[in-house]
Amino acid sequence: VLADQADQADPRTQWVVDGQLAPRPLLDIQVEQHTVLADGETELIVRGVPAGASIVVNGPVTLQAQADGSDLHLTFAIPGRYSLAISLFPFQDWQGDVHAN
Repeated sequence: VLADQADQADPRTQWVVDGQLAPRPLLDIQVEQHTVLADGETELIVRGVPAGASIVVNGPVTLQAQADGSDLHLTFAIPGRYSLAISLFPFQDWQGDVHAN
């Protein structure tokens, strides 16, 4: 990578392919809803999480896990705002919020 390109690179959104800066691909994450009942039973389904991805849920309760490539089925027993973060290089990190009421 040329020095002037390296100075302009944003590692959150770009990477080097064949010696050139290129956009990092996007994860195709799908969340059907962003509000869920905090009853410990109602599931929030997150689709499109590739195997090996790191999953972090932050909120009143924190969870860290590694995806196996199947859909995530999350339940929330404690009301509050939860932040979901999914990362797997070279993809750009994905973030979203869920409100458990």
